[in-house]
Parts: sequence; structure tokens; C-alpha cells
Amino acid sequence: MATKSGTNNLHGELFEFYRNKALNTIDPFAKAAGQSKPDFSRHQYGFAIGGPVIKDKLHFFQAAEALQNNLYDNVVVRQPQFYANLNGVFKSPEYNHMSFTRGDYQMTQKQSLFLRYAWQISDFTCEGCSASSSTPWFSGGGIKQKRYSWAGAHTWVLSSRVLNEVRGQYTNYHFRQHPPGVVPQEDLFDDSAARTAPLTATYTFPSLTWGTSVNFYTKQISREIRDDLSITTGKHTLKFGGGAQELAVHGDNRPSLGTWTFSADQPFNPANLSSFVPLPGTVTQFATGNMVKLPTFTPNVMSSYYVEDEWRPAAGVTLNLGLRYDYQFHAFNQGLTLQSKDPKYGTPLFPTTGTAASIAPLVDFSKRGDKNNFGPRVGFAWDVRNDTKTVLRAEIGRAHV
Repeated sequence: MATKSGTNNLHGELFEFYRNKALNTIDPFAKAAGQSKPDFSRHQYGFAIGGPVIKDKLHFFQAAEALQNNLYDNVVVRQPQFYANLNGVFKSPEYNHMSFTRGDYQMTQKQSLFLRYAWQISDFTCEGCSASSSTPWFSGGGIKQKRYSWAGAHTWVLSSRVLNEVRGQYTNYHFRQHPPGVVPQEDLFDDSAARTAPLTATYTFPSLTWGTSVNFYTKQISREIRDDLSITTGKHTLKFGGGAQELAVHGDNRPSLGTWTFSADQPFNPANLSSFVPLPGTVTQFATGNMVKLPTFTPNVMSSYYVEDEWRPAAGVTLNLGLRYDYQFHAFNQGLTLQSKDPKYGTPLFPTTGTAASIAPLVDFSKRGDKNNFGPRVGFAWDVRNDTKTVLRAEIGRAHV
């Protein structure tokens, strides 16, 4: 990914986009149900600025953007004789804020550094909620996301033929699903009543589904570093490189309160669930699960190494010859004896003890891991007339998954 950097000249820009309900129309079905035009508005604005800190040596670039979307869901259900109490206009705001900062430093004529920080937070009150007659409000789920990352690189021109680049990054990503209109949990295993009380069973009728048990949290942390070296010698351009990435995922899922399935539509009022008695013979299924806390995936380290030669053996002919090797340490808890780094996160998804007969008859736990991931690549290009107008290309490669 290439991102902007500052220059010796100071440049900047501002933007704003605003819209309100005057430019909207109302859904004809909502209008027929007596609903008015929602008080909608959308406000999106931001800025970018870049320039010198020390001319020819140190430059900066900063950008930020914000979005505030005041949405409303018009709900008009089918079979109003049974579900008219679910009709209405529901406020469903969403926002998305982002910031980006980058600095570039020219250490010498041959060495340079850059550092980049990016941040984003967004929340959608009810992702997937709409005027759908079969899925009224409170049958979907909100999504809140928070992520930030640091990235940096050092580039060194060792000579007119040799270039080396080292890159690294650290990212932290939080993903939360929550019932619409409910404050999402802010930490793993947050058991406060404000985040558990709104959950309900799901009621599925032929014409309508209502209810939600969506309250999920996951956190993903990634750390990565890699080095790439390029050497140009006559007809050959050689590249060597390698890198490693550590990835850890933690999760927390509220227990499901169950899903009721009915064969016939019937009077249903979510405001008084305790008094709801299904019509005799209409309950066809009840399904539930009791998974509460997902396990911690023990941090996996994914490494990769490669060598490549771009060779021009004759005029108009280029061969790309490469070999790549990938290896994942601790794949499926390979070679680990501890069940978890932190006991509160539970046991691993893939157990490290027990016999194949008692845990998984078709899995041989002694042979986890994969060490033969060699991927050769060959590419060919022929400039038929040596004028770049007619070029024949071909390539073949092999990769392990």
C-alpha cells in the first residue's frame, strides 16, 4: 500500500458534504402506513495537510475524516393483524472516524525512514436492518469496530546496484457485534447487565423473524517484520527476502437464548413476551447453544522466505525464476503443551492432549504442522518485435495451502 507523504511545499485541503431530509422521499409502503418522512441527515467532513518540518530532511502528512449518518429505519410488516405493534420509525445512527499520520526522514542521501500511524473507529446501530417486512428492527445486529496500526520502514541504497528495505508493523483490531440500540461491550468477557439483559430468544414465523442474541467481541493483534534485498548485476536482477508475522485472536460470545420456529403466523407482541403462548401444534423446532467464551488462538507465527531472479538472456526475452518457502509455527497448537497463555481465555480450539479415538478419530495429533511448503515460480515474457507493442507472456507456479 502506498500512502502520501509531505513535500518541501505546504499543501492542504478541506472538504465537507452535508445532506438532510429535504432531498429524500418516503417509502410508499411506509407512507401508506401513516408514517412521516424521517428526520434524516448526513454530515461528512475532513482535512489533509502536508509539508516540511526541516526542508529536504523531515516532512509530515496528516489527514482525518469523520462521518455522522443519522439514519432511520421505516418498518412496515406483513400480516399487520398479527404484528402491527412492530411497525414504526426507528433511529439507527452510524458514525465512522479515521485519522492518518505519516512522517518521512531523509537520514542521508542513501538512507531514509518513514513512520505511519492510522486509526479508525466506527459504529453501525443496526447493520442489515431496513424496511424489510420479514425482518423488523431489533432482529439484526449493530457492529462497532476499532482499529489502529503502526508501520515503518528503513530504505538503504548500499550502492548503485544494491537496495535494502526493512519494514515492520503492529496492528490492533477490535470487532464487536451488539443488539441495535445497545451499548456494545468494551472489553473481553464484559458481563455487565447493560450488555447482557437486552438479549432475547429469536422467534421465527412464516412472515416475520424477531429477536436477537448477537453480542460478540473479538480482538486480533498482529506484529510483522520483513527484509527485502535487491541486487542488479548485468542481465540479472536478484531479490532475496523473508519475513515473519505473529497473529493472535481472542474472542467472547454471549450464550444463545435459542430460536423458536413456528409453522403459522399468530398474534405476537415483543413488549409482553411473558404472556406469549403459541397456538397449539405450531411449534416445529427449538434450537440453542451454550458456547460462551471462544478460546484464545495461541499466537501463530507465519514466516516466508523467497529468492527471485529476473534474467534477460537475450534481447526482448525476460525470464522470472523464483522459489518461495512458507512455514507456520505453532499451527493448530503444534508442539505446545500449555493449553493457553492465559487461563481466563479458556482452552485452545484444537486440543493438545488426548487420544485420536476420544477426540477426533480422523486426526493424528502427532503429525501437526507442515514443513514442505516450497513454491517454485517461472515467468516468461517475449517482446516479439522488440518495441513493446507485441509481448507474449506465460507463467507457472506451485503453492501449498
